[in-house]
Amino acid sequence: MANTTSYPFYADLQTTLDKVPKSDMVLIIDDFNARIDVQQHTTSSNVVGPRAVDTINENGE
Repeated sequence: MANTTSYPFYADLQTTLDKVPKSDMVLIIDDFNARIDVQQHTTSSNVVGPRAVDTINENGE
């Protein structure tokens, strides 16, 4: 289970998945440990969304 600092991400993910018809196959392929810095976020915000980090994430990594 995700820790409480990661909870909003997983809640958003679940909300999105709940909208997919049950007859569809969903594949989630991602590098959930990847880091997107603030500069990349401002130039690619339509791709990466609101989850950019400066130097460390909420888990201290």
